[in-house]
Amino acid sequence: MTMSSGVAMIDKLRIFIAAVDNKIVPIFHAIGSISPMWHAETASGDILIVQTGGGDKDTDALMMRAYFKLNDIGRYCFIDEAWTLTVPTSREHEAREAFKRGLEHHPDRVEVLVYQAEHESGSATGHRVITRPPKGKAQLGPLKVFRSSMSEGRFVGMLPQRGTVQ
Repeated sequence: MTMSSGVAMIDKLRIFIAAVDNKIVPIFHAIGSISPMWHAETASGDILIVQTGGGDKDTDALMMRAYFKLNDIGRYCFIDEAWTLTVPTSREHEAREAFKRGLEHHPDRVEVLVYQAEHESGSATGHRVITRPPKGKAQLGPLKVFRSSMSEGRFVGMLPQRGTVQ
């Protein structure tokens, strides 16, 4: 991938995440939460919305990979709520331990509405910080989108490889 195609890809995924976000934010504001869901687009341009969750995440990932292959999905955006933790490099060992134990107990954790978008030429991640005041409705911070240079996890690399026999 050339530098210009990488920039064009991230711009397209940034626009894609922003479009998905425009549909998700009103739902979040009405309900106060979001269940795990997928905004997927077929190679021919059809839009498919699939809600998952409530079961085993590994099973969800396996089922969605099969669904994407059967429906010729060209790009997708996974949407969910998650905990995140940002620490200085000097505390990196603390972050690794926190991820092993689960972030829900770490005092510096931040709740986010997360977007993981992927296209055959790359991926991007976005998020909005969720603030849940003691009284009143949950609020969302501004959307931040960035290129995923080292994404990992069960919901990354979901698209079928084109041009290969699987």
